[in-house]
Amino acid sequence: MKKIIRRVIRYQCSVCRTEYTNKKEATACEKIPIQKPQFKKGDTVWCTGIKVCCGAYYYPKMKVVKVIGPAKSDHDVLGGHLFLYRTRYRCPRCKTVHENEFWPSDICGEPKQVCVDFLKKHRGEAG
Repeated sequence: MKKIIRRVIRYQCSVCRTEYTNKKEATACEKIPIQKPQFKKGDTVWCTGIKVCCGAYYYPKMKVVKVIGPAKSDHDVLGGHLFLYRTRYRCPRCKTVHENEFWPSDICGEPKQVCVDFLKKHRGEAG
């Protein structure tokens, strides 16, 4: 048997803590702008996509329980260093509490019109 020891050098972005194999990539990441947080802990937000639980389709009304970041995102149209939002919401059918993390593009401060129309059609109310 042979013992192999390898020394690995990594470079870390000081903003989002993403690790890179070379200094150039880490420096480039640090230059990416940081988006200001859009929501804070305790804010009420709406999911922009339909959720499914127990056969129920719904747009959840959620509470922000934690703001995480900034984190590097290729997901959002804006790109850059964004904040993730950990939210908590309840299934309208089984009353199970769910907790998920969302990028800013996946939640909004007020229900979008598609959400309002969906709620009116399925529950006879908007909210």
